[in-house]
Amino acid sequence: MIEAKRVLQPGGKLVTMLWGNKGSRHKGPFCTYRKQVIRNHIRTSRFQNFCKVEDVTSIWDYASVETAIKGLLATGPVAKAIAHSGFDKVYEAIAKAIKPHTRTNGHVVYHNKFRITVAEK
Repeated sequence: MIEAKRVLQPGGKLVTMLWGNKGSRHKGPFCTYRKQVIRNHIRTSRFQNFCKVEDVTSIWDYASVETAIKGLLATGPVAKAIAHSGFDKVYEAIAKAIKPHTRTNGHVVYHNKFRITVAEK
């Protein structure tokens, strides 16, 4: 956030997006913090005008298992997992993990929640 503040012009807005609130997801690296923790972090970074923290829903609807796997394999954290454990193990883990989200029409659907934060310099 400090780097964002440095490069933003006066009145510029910083928008962050984190995975859904702690109460709606399992604990882990994609949980977000309580709203007050986010507000405090923004204030610590010296953003003067805090605008809002809001939860939004986002549905990911992949047309097929193949498309879902390709999309999920393209993320930064998965690239690190591949570097650590190898492509085949990660591919198998993703294929297994998406099974509960696969519908009879072949679509893979996730109902995600994100926490959006807006602050102004």
